[in-house]
Amino acid sequence: HMGVQNAFLVNSKDPLALQYNDRSVLENFHCSRLFSVLNQRGCGLLDGLSVEQYKAVRKMIVDMILATDLKNHFEDMSAFKNRVSRQAQQPWSSEEEKDRSMAVCMVLHAADLSGPARPWPVSLAWASKVQEEFENQVAAEKSLGIPVTTFLTADKAKLETGFIELFTRPVWQELAKMLPELADRVACIQENYGRWSAELDPPPASPS
Repeated sequence: HMGVQNAFLVNSKDPLALQYNDRSVLENFHCSRLFSVLNQRGCGLLDGLSVEQYKAVRKMIVDMILATDLKNHFEDMSAFKNRVSRQAQQPWSSEEEKDRSMAVCMVLHAADLSGPARPWPVSLAWASKVQEEFENQVAAEKSLGIPVTTFLTADKAKLETGFIELFTRPVWQELAKMLPELADRVACIQENYGRWSAELDPPPASPS
């Protein structure tokens, strides 16, 4: 991962964007690179599988990685939330391909968004690294004369609270309904959200 977003690769006409037709560029790159490595001598972790098993495992892995594209977040979350709401009447089943696929995709998606779900010192370190990537991307966009991703220029606290509200908290809250042992991660997210919220600029005082 080169520390930029898909939109940057598309707007800069990066070779990867051309290779993957501007669609889930980094995610498709990760899938391709993973299976290229698995095809190397000594790395064939899937070599013992039958043809049908290999196809099933490959499909699941590809689906999981592509599901980490934030462009799919709201659509996938809607489907997952709907499925979680029915789990009391229709328990999750490892025998159902749709259940298996949705569950593993959401677990990986949650892991991909897990910075705010970690203890504060770790979460802060991740946030600082992400902020550095954002600043580098904006500088590169200005240098190349391509559209600047303006929301990346917001201060760190605003970016983190917005990211938690839109992405991290909804995923982990729903996942914890399926896996109650994750409740401590949801509590951690809430604690970190409170810390970031405390750093936001206070709203201007209303005229008396």
